[in-house]
Amino acid sequence: MIGDAPTRFRDRVAQLCAECPDAPAIEFEGQATTWGDVSARMDGLQSTLLAWGVGASDAVGLVVRERPPAVGALLALLALGRPVVLIQSLASDTELCADVRRLPVAAVVAETRDWARDGFAACVRAAAMVGISLGDAPADVEPLPGRARTAEEPRAGVARGVAALVPTSGTTGAPRRHPVTNETLDRARADVTVRDPTQTRGVTINAVPLSSIGGFMGLVATVWRGRPIAVMDRFDVDRWAALVREHRPRRIGVPPAAIAAIVDRDLPREWFDGVRWLATGSAPLDPAAARRFADRYGIGVLNAYGATEFGGPVVSWREDDWERWNTTKLGSVGRPLPGVEVRLAPADTAPDADAGVLEVSRDGGPWTRTNDLARIDADGFVWILDRVDDVIVRGGFKIRAGEVEDALVDHERVGEAVVVGIPDRRLGSVPAAMVTLRGDGVPVTGEDLRAHVRSRLAPYKVPVVVRIVDEIPRNAMMKPRRAEIREALGGAT
Repeated sequence: MIGDAPTRFRDRVAQLCAECPDAPAIEFEGQATTWGDVSARMDGLQSTLLAWGVGASDAVGLVVRERPPAVGALLALLALGRPVVLIQSLASDTELCADVRRLPVAAVVAETRDWARDGFAACVRAAAMVGISLGDAPADVEPLPGRARTAEEPRAGVARGVAALVPTSGTTGAPRRHPVTNETLDRARADVTVRDPTQTRGVTINAVPLSSIGGFMGLVATVWRGRPIAVMDRFDVDRWAALVREHRPRRIGVPPAAIAAIVDRDLPREWFDGVRWLATGSAPLDPAAARRFADRYGIGVLNAYGATEFGGPVVSWREDDWERWNTTKLGSVGRPLPGVEVRLAPADTAPDADAGVLEVSRDGGPWTRTNDLARIDADGFVWILDRVDDVIVRGGFKIRAGEVEDALVDHERVGEAVVVGIPDRRLGSVPAAMVTLRGDGVPVTGEDLRAHVRSRLAPYKVPVVVRIVDEIPRNAMMKPRRAEIREALGGAT
């Protein structure tokens, strides 16, 4: 048994390191990293940072991977009270270097494999940042060749009280980083059952990047619960399903794009024995895929809507909502959580009279405008229609990209569809689509799919081109890379 859990998150991590050194903290590919290992990583980071002139309050950048070295380093930096700026590892080498140059950090911590990326180490040295390499062994913490920072050099930091800067995906504006305070990490204690790791059972199976608000706060909740977290360096249906089969959690979670992949894999129903609920969010959920999953496995699908700026979900399905409404409201993101208010603001791009731009207020705070077009029904359920910037204006006619995507997915051979607006000299913008196919049915072409859309929607909504691909380009949160798709389809006209 260990002592009572402290009230501060950083003290909770320190408590687990000191009092539960043999308890598992991280599971990866069947191997456990203990809290004693996290403690060794913490000691190595602290001594290296101080030896190289990085002050106790200086911000530290961390290239986040879902692997024990990076996860352990994240826990260690939070326990040390050092503000940590999360850096997404899935960025290209060019994007990674450009991002790091802009960061308010005195040091950058990354796994050995990242320091081998083209130009990365050079850009860190050029920015007068201290580079620290993480090996697989807990005590393997090494500074890169360089020089220590001097007392005269400007300190790099963030606002007082900030625990982490977490990348956003652009729900309330252009992508940037949002501050998560120490108070937020401490307050997460009230939302979970705090347990003793030597007494509790269960593992949190992580399926989203820890550099996202969902992954980051999920890690925080897991630490408060006293559970280990099982991570995968990339989401894989079979590896994820094996973890579910092994640990038998009551509640699981995956991004929406993974739900269709799970159903298409036709995993045995008994692998999900004991699972009652699947939580999802962060991107549009295909209602047909959710229904197939629920019917196949007898598991309720609890969709949610939120943003990094809100600290996570603000609208969500709850268990009783599923029991009452799942046959009529599937496709909604749920109803506002306690303390949350939502409303719609007029929008020139809204194609429907009852639609508007969603605005959110939490705990009586100011209203925050999102970039999402939505409607709210009489029962308080919120329906996300599209992003404001995904409304295509074709010669004055407004087209919701999501409406065209739904029409494409309605075809029996289409697995996924992404519709974007591409430039047109005469009309300004026209819709174009990228799709994947499923199954081995009748052969289908892009022209066949255009005809399918034409049979369901007005002619001006028909994509000028439908390109069939093996895989939709996606980011770390499995959201489509619309800019990349738009560029790929841009020559269609």
